[in-house]
Amino acid sequence: MEIEIKKIPQQQMAFIRMKGSYMQIPETLGKVVGWLMTQNVEIQIPVYGLYYNNPLEVSEEELDWEVGAAFVGE
Repeated sequence: MEIEIKKIPQQQMAFIRMKGSYMQIPETLGKVVGWLMTQNVEIQIPVYGLYYNNPLEVSEEELDWEVGAAFVGE
C-alpha cells in the first residue's frame, strides 16, 4: 500500500450535516443537489460524504455524517 497526496483546489461547498441512520443519505443528498439546482450554479462531480464516527462504536441514532457537493457560481 502506498500513501498518495493530492492537492485539492479551494472550492465552495453546500452540505447538510445529519445525525441518524445512513438510510437518510439518498434523500439528504437529493435536498442538497435540488437546492443547488435552484441557485443557478454549476454542480461539481463527484458529490461527497463525510462520516464523523464509527457505526461499530455508536448507535444508529448517534451516527454523525454529512453529504454535499462543490459548486461554481455565486
